[in-house]
Amino acid sequence: MKAYFLVSTVIFFIHIYDDASIREAVKDTLQSKSKREGAEIDLLSYSIPPMNGKPVSIGALMELKTKGIPMMEEEIVAAKKQKSWQQMDSLFQAHYPSLNDPETQFVFEEHMAQIILKDFGLLLNTDKKALERIAFFTELLYKNKGVHAGHLCLALTQLKGYWPKEKIKEYAQVTHKRVKAEIEKRGDSVQQIRENFKENTKTLSPQELARAEKVVGGIIKSHDENVYFLKKIEHLMEE
Repeated sequence: MKAYFLVSTVIFFIHIYDDASIREAVKDTLQSKSKREGAEIDLLSYSIPPMNGKPVSIGALMELKTKGIPMMEEEIVAAKKQKSWQQMDSLFQAHYPSLNDPETQFVFEEHMAQIILKDFGLLLNTDKKALERIAFFTELLYKNKGVHAGHLCLALTQLKGYWPKEKIKEYAQVTHKRVKAEIEKRGDSVQQIRENFKENTKTLSPQELARAEKVVGGIIKSHDENVYFLKKIEHLMEE
């Protein structure tokens, strides 16, 4: 709300003074905000948390694939060129009521929430309909108890003014607890991976090395996401 007031005030003075330099400053401010949000979205990693303490089965993932849901990275990249977040949300709403198996439903919630928020750009939208769906998917990720530091932090940031402050703070506190626990649990092992990766993979073939780099890169990216967004979540708790 403060950001909206600031931009509105600057635009008012542009109208009064017709100052080209002020107009350019506003343009730069808005572009910088867009670039910052876009860059932060790129930090988000993907994960399906355990369900009731147990990893989800490959079968649940494959069942969704048969329904035409883009599951693999290359499928998501291709779908992004053809579908908007609204179209993916419609796909979610079309399939969701027919999912009777709890595990398949859990995977569907987690997968669709993450890719619609990040890959299909829902997190970059702030109109009323977008905020309604951001809130919906935030509820799903929160309920399913995954860490999702970046998804939840950016979603809660967008939901300021749409959700009550008390709810934002409550969700931020629980998310902070989950993220901090994950950092403490994985921190030492991630550091060892960083330090020893080159030595441990020097005998691998190029194909094996490429696969190892992808897996290790995902682990490191997830950890770095948690570290980066932990401080931002703390700010949400204090507001």
